[in-house]
Amino acid sequence: MERILKATTALARNRKGAIAMIAAMAAPAMVGTAALAIDFGSWYYAQGKLQAAADSAALAGLQVIERPTEVPDIARSYAANNVPADYGNVVTAADVVVGIWNPDTRTFTPGSTPDTNAVRVTAVRSGARGNRVNTILAHMFTSAPDIQATAIAARQLNIQYEPPVSTNLSNEAHDFNELYAYCFNHAGTGSAESRRSQMTLISNNYRAGRDVIADSGGVITAVPTDPLVWPECQDGQSLSFRLRNLRSAKNEWENGRRPAPNSITTFNHYTDTRLDRGAELYDGISSVRILETVRCDTQALCTPGTTGSPIRTGRNRTPTFSNVPCEPGKFMYYGWEDRPPELGGSDRDYDDIRILMRCPRQGRLGDGFARLVG
Repeated sequence: MERILKATTALARNRKGAIAMIAAMAAPAMVGTAALAIDFGSWYYAQGKLQAAADSAALAGLQVIERPTEVPDIARSYAANNVPADYGNVVTAADVVVGIWNPDTRTFTPGSTPDTNAVRVTAVRSGARGNRVNTILAHMFTSAPDIQATAIAARQLNIQYEPPVSTNLSNEAHDFNELYAYCFNHAGTGSAESRRSQMTLISNNYRAGRDVIADSGGVITAVPTDPLVWPECQDGQSLSFRLRNLRSAKNEWENGRRPAPNSITTFNHYTDTRLDRGAELYDGISSVRILETVRCDTQALCTPGTTGSPIRTGRNRTPTFSNVPCEPGKFMYYGWEDRPPELGGSDRDYDDIRILMRCPRQGRLGDGFARLVG
């Protein structure tokens, strides 16, 4: 009996092989944990690849948004090029949606309209598509999740002039003059008239305190609004100006006379501005010397007659044109002659209509922002 007790005690005290036994028992849990870590890592990696695919697809689709029918194919092609081949079809045509991005509310509204400016793309790996992420162990505990990523790319309004710093239309002129701002689709095709939009009356030269609508007997039907609703030009458009000149009408109306509307000669001069690397070219008035433009380093220097001002003064002269971009911190002066020399009756001093614009606070005129917004 004593021998049995000793043998039992010795066996209990002998710990050889205990670590091996514990390791053997723990091995399945350790392997399982490692497998789960690999599964979760695979999901995380796939999520990143899908996001990259959605981002590139949305930006690519945005480049052809003027041709909405081409957007899905371009987007799907870029998505496929940004994921491994075994990911399958991560973006379908239904996953590509064009619409309107509102930067103020940060919302996307699907739909193809003239205001369409954004593309939304969703990239997916799912069981329904047959491209679900493979797992090592996770499927024993739960279904492998569907994974998706969404990107929205939007084209923001292009950089343009803000409302004028100042306008000055000569009250001494006998002609009635109106100055308008509008957006011109310089990158488009078709007639010049069809490419003008958002025509906005800025100012006229009728005397303060007088009612031009009543004085003209309804020939003039609108006056500038306060506050001024400034045109917002899209990518491919440029802010342009229109001078409407009614010969001798102002003098007649202010003196209580109302000549028949068909006896008033009216001229319209549209700049139809085209942008070339930020510099403005005035294709619409290339045949008449009606406008002078000068870029000034400061607002004060854009006042004619100021010491050091680059703006020339005096009559019977040839107008100058600024052929450099309007850069941040500078100003652009526009001086109009209400009667072009080519049409007679001009004193060629280019100060009948004056408008001063502040250059964009950043970038150059016409620059557009195509970027990921969601």
